[in-house]
Amino acid sequence: MLNWLISDNKTKEFSFKCSGCGKTHRGAPSFSFSRPAETCTIPKTEYDRRVYLTKDLCSIDESSFYIRGKLNIPIRDSDEYFHWGVWVKQTRESFYRYLESYGRDQTGDHSYGWLSADFYLDKRWRARHTDRMLKSDVHWGGAGQQPEIFIFESEDHPLAYDQRNGISWDHAVELTMNTIHPHYEEDEALAS
Repeated sequence: MLNWLISDNKTKEFSFKCSGCGKTHRGAPSFSFSRPAETCTIPKTEYDRRVYLTKDLCSIDESSFYIRGKLNIPIRDSDEYFHWGVWVKQTRESFYRYLESYGRDQTGDHSYGWLSADFYLDKRWRARHTDRMLKSDVHWGGAGQQPEIFIFESEDHPLAYDQRNGISWDHAVELTMNTIHPHYEEDEALAS
């Protein structure tokens, strides 16, 4: 199922032959959520009136505020990361403070927030945990860079553990397969 590709400098590049589509996928996996999970509960007839959404900012009813950032999970035995583009809920004060300096260098600035994502792709993450509202530290970063999201070490959640300790190569492939081909796990179960 998996074919490892080694580059000329002997550094393992993340790549695998996909059993779902037959293609070889190369490079660090990078996927993102287009909007905060909480927006999914808003009726379509009310959405345009209640939700303000750009690629990096969101507010709901001008009372719930979100910024988009990246949550990186190290892939063990590799120099690469599994990248998730996620939304983090912010206090009104943090959101407007972020907005005031948006587009400028924000290195050294940060805020606290709560992860707003539903990760259904990993059996361990969805088995007994919710992914929403995990306490997170948001490091804002340099001009034009997305903030980096770090889940608090005190959170008892497999996603927090994975961010601190990394995931195996096979686990990164599994997550990629489940993201690219959402019914991959079901198809594999039916085939066995």
